[in-house]
Amino acid sequence: MKSRKRLSVFLAASMTLSAFAPVAFGAELTTEQKWQALVDAGIFDADGTGQGAQLDANMTRAQFTKVIVKLLGLQEVSDTPSFDDVKGHWAAGYIEAAKRAGLVDGVSDNPPLFAPDNEVTLEQLAKLVVEALDLEQSTDAVSGKVSDWAKGYVAAAVKAGLLPASSDYTVPAKREVLVTATYQAREIEEGKKVTKIESFKAVGAKKLEVKFSKAVDTSKAQVSLKKGSIQINIAKITYSDDKKTATIELVTNLTKGDYTVTVSGVEANPLQATVSVEDEKVSRIEFVGDKAPQDRNNPNIVYAWLKVYNQYNEEITKSVVDNNKLSVSSGYPTTTVDNTGKVTIQSNTAFLIDTKVTVSAVHKDTGVYAAATYTVATPARVADITIDKLYNSNGKTEIDASTDLNTEQFYLLVTAKDQYGNTVSDVTYIKNDVVVNVTNTSVINVDWSDATKGEANFTTVSVDGSSKVALRLKNGTPTQSAGVSQVFIYSKTTGRSGSIQITVKDSSKIDTLTLEAPALVVGGETVEIPYTALDQYGKEVTALSAFQALNVSVTQGTYSFEKDYATGKVKFKYSAPSNVTSSTTVYMTVQTQTFKFTQLQFTVQPDLKPEVISGVDELKYALAPGAKTTINRDKIKIYDQYGRSKTVEDIKGAYCVQLSIDSGANNVVPSGTLINCVNNNNNYTIDNNVKSIELQGTTNGSTTFRLKLIKASDNSVVPNSDYTFTVRTVKRDEIVGYEVADIPKLYANGNTDHRKALDVTGLLADGTKVAIPEADTSYYNVYVTGDLGYDSATDSVYANAWSGDPQEKTFTVVVTGNTNSGSQVITKSVVASIAPPEAATLELRKNGVAWEQGSGYVKVALANAANAFNVAVDAVKVTDQYGVEMTTASKFANVFVSNVRDVNGNLVGNGTSLQGLQVGWTYTVTAVTQNGKSISFKVIVQNP
Repeated sequence: MKSRKRLSVFLAASMTLSAFAPVAFGAELTTEQKWQALVDAGIFDADGTGQGAQLDANMTRAQFTKVIVKLLGLQEVSDTPSFDDVKGHWAAGYIEAAKRAGLVDGVSDNPPLFAPDNEVTLEQLAKLVVEALDLEQSTDAVSGKVSDWAKGYVAAAVKAGLLPASSDYTVPAKREVLVTATYQAREIEEGKKVTKIESFKAVGAKKLEVKFSKAVDTSKAQVSLKKGSIQINIAKITYSDDKKTATIELVTNLTKGDYTVTVSGVEANPLQATVSVEDEKVSRIEFVGDKAPQDRNNPNIVYAWLKVYNQYNEEITKSVVDNNKLSVSSGYPTTTVDNTGKVTIQSNTAFLIDTKVTVSAVHKDTGVYAAATYTVATPARVADITIDKLYNSNGKTEIDASTDLNTEQFYLLVTAKDQYGNTVSDVTYIKNDVVVNVTNTSVINVDWSDATKGEANFTTVSVDGSSKVALRLKNGTPTQSAGVSQVFIYSKTTGRSGSIQITVKDSSKIDTLTLEAPALVVGGETVEIPYTALDQYGKEVTALSAFQALNVSVTQGTYSFEKDYATGKVKFKYSAPSNVTSSTTVYMTVQTQTFKFTQLQFTVQPDLKPEVISGVDELKYALAPGAKTTINRDKIKIYDQYGRSKTVEDIKGAYCVQLSIDSGANNVVPSGTLINCVNNNNNYTIDNNVKSIELQGTTNGSTTFRLKLIKASDNSVVPNSDYTFTVRTVKRDEIVGYEVADIPKLYANGNTDHRKALDVTGLLADGTKVAIPEADTSYYNVYVTGDLGYDSATDSVYANAWSGDPQEKTFTVVVTGNTNSGSQVITKSVVASIAPPEAATLELRKNGVAWEQGSGYVKVALANAANAFNVAVDAVKVTDQYGVEMTTASKFANVFVSNVRDVNGNLVGNGTSLQGLQVGWTYTVTAVTQNGKSISFKVIVQNP
């Protein structure tokens, strides 16, 4: 019997099983219970005689085939059977269905026989389930009798828990084994559906690698790293093409200790793994080549080369030499090594060609040692040279004709080797050993030393932390133009060359512009016009200058373009004329720089008119005498004629909101400033001058208030704009009960700003909540226990400090309320801790110089932008574990600046200085608290 469906068999089985046993799987069931679940699903039954589970009975090929067919939901086939020996057999329909599905074969072809009543052995069952699950055969030793062909299958099945260990796998399989194997197979398949961390290890001095059991959604995965309890800053995360591996690169080297990675957003619960790492160490030193060429100008000097590697096989020659940890010797008077690994050996006399020189190196800390013997050779010359690629520190891979190459600093990265195969990094040697030729200098040019001789100045640039030889490109001569140019570099010694073709693209211009009419344009308001802008190369245009080059005409109103520094795109804005009284059609025509036209027609609707007040949020409607509730300006809900929700802020100047009393004037009394928005000083007005009005309970009874919209120009009331509401003052004896809000954790250091106010609310018989006057505790009494204190003046509780363990204690606050039926006792537990406050949450907020922020960025006025610490202090709210905002002095241990970019997105600095900032520039701030928590955000320099 053979399996030809492999994984799909058990995938389908999993779907079938999950439909009938959502609770059974994952629970520890007996074999009988598992069998019963299979019977209930119609997959298993007795052996055909109806005699129950018979788990101890041997299984026949016919019985097993029926189980497979039922498991997969296949239908019996009543046609003439393919096997001669199953005609008339009770399992003929199942066997034929399995045969046609490619699940089973016979035991012979001539004649075609199936042997339905033969028994299935354990090793045959092992082969079937291992192939079905696509498991690898195992090389583990099998303890028990097993056929040679079956050893790998049996070992894999036992290892996966599909088969129990047995002394003999050639014996017939019991029915209970198939039940267990089916359930275990389901568990294996379910496990494949869940993402797990398969491995977590260090793969570099600054790199950790996370391998997942399946591909992850990188847009949702959130990776964080800790060493012990300290948060570790991550420089970048790179995912493999199959999304199964994440490489985490740190800002600094890994140090000895345990690192824990947490990956959220992949599964319902975060994934975690921990690895122990060692400090970086030297693992080996390698000498390169076997020739020691003489110095070009001094035959007393020869050179050799070496490389130093760490335990991750990363070259660390530079850091080892820079830290004076490498000692070299040769038996000659002077032997030194530079941080490129170049060894200089100097004798008092000239070295003879073909003589031998032995040099050794030892790492001073670890004793790692290497030695090599070199043959003295003639001076090295550049023999081979290649131009590797065009490089720009901002990551640009194309050159635009409008780009100032001197500012942008494009380079050609070059690799030069001498006749001995050694890399030549001395830019003076390269300059002298090669000839440079540029085919079209109106398109591209280079940094010449002497253009008539083809002599160019080479330099070095840092690329991903490594020094590379480079040739700097310059603007074309006499003027920059689009086109194609080729740069050739020839070796004077061998004539070998490297070359690269460079295409300078025409300046990006808006070629295709598609405009859409805004959904609603209202007189006196500014809206954004939706658009799609593509350049002549089919790419999206985001440069403000490209939009400013458009030729726009509009019949009414004005337009403007504004750079959105958060998204990097440009906003196309239209400002409608004011005092529009009837619908007006506006026509806009735009001509692109490639002389294409687009037109847009839309309607400007009449100016905004507030029509109705629909309510007031956060207003309390029952007050004890002396208690207050507030009508806040920004909580009044107003709708205009277009059904848009507005606030008083939106209509200020043109309209105001008037509060008047309809009835019950002495029960609830307003307090506030009288504003003559209308000629009636008995009314209270909320407008751009008055932000709120308080209502205070006085005597028992109700007061009905009315809010109306008033047009400021003529003091007329907006018809049907009224909103009425009733607030009542209730007697003390109407209060039937109280409720007390939970009290947050307290910092046990006495009556400080960490005390917490009690929030006590009265209740009426109908469930209405009653506001209690501030600091009037005659409605209730407060008792505290242990080290708790209570301040009746502020109606707050606090905790006094204690010494020694435990760090936290639980105390009780007892509130006894006076109700109309007697006293009500309410107890609240409160936790206090002597642990000093430390940062718990960090979030951006609108405050101080950070006058506006979006998702992950803040806008800062130019005058304040150069002080990154102040920006962080104002922009970031830090709350401690007790819910109290931390003061400036205790907020941050460090504030770092990186990724400083100008208005065109060019990298102009990486945190060394914020001098010379201009409007439109951006940079990134990373603020780190005293306990290692951090937050990063983008700062946009843009005046209000």
